[in-house]
Amino acid sequence: GGTTRESNRLLLKSERERSHSYSEETLQKISQWRDAISNKLAPIGKKAVLGGSLPQLRSLLGELNDMVEGPYLAAEEFTVADCAAFPFFWRIDQEFGIGKGKHGKDEEKLREWLDRCLQLDGVKKTIPRGGWWWW
Repeated sequence: GGTTRESNRLLLKSERERSHSYSEETLQKISQWRDAISNKLAPIGKKAVLGGSLPQLRSLLGELNDMVEGPYLAAEEFTVADCAAFPFFWRIDQEFGIGKGKHGKDEEKLREWLDRCLQLDGVKKTIPRGGWWWW
């Protein structure tokens, strides 16, 4: 649908516009985030959403919280890492809340990042209105 097209457009635009200006360090951080999303957050998040281990997800969120570099995941600016990660974190936030309650301190950077991303028009357009088609 339109949301998927908008997500892909945002991801490609971000990568095209900024790939020439990323430092080697930022490229490495982007790669680390994309790997963490694909190999950790997606499977563990899915398992938790479908009734699996919430403590395992909370532990991972604490670990990922420590990876947040600044206002955005991998840099001082919005990168492809943010594009790739946002849908997963947003879904988890909708199900369990990120950075709230007794987990607030352990997930504080992720909460701030989510709130910052939600201020961006391009990100807001990627949020589906009729529920999620994945997980």
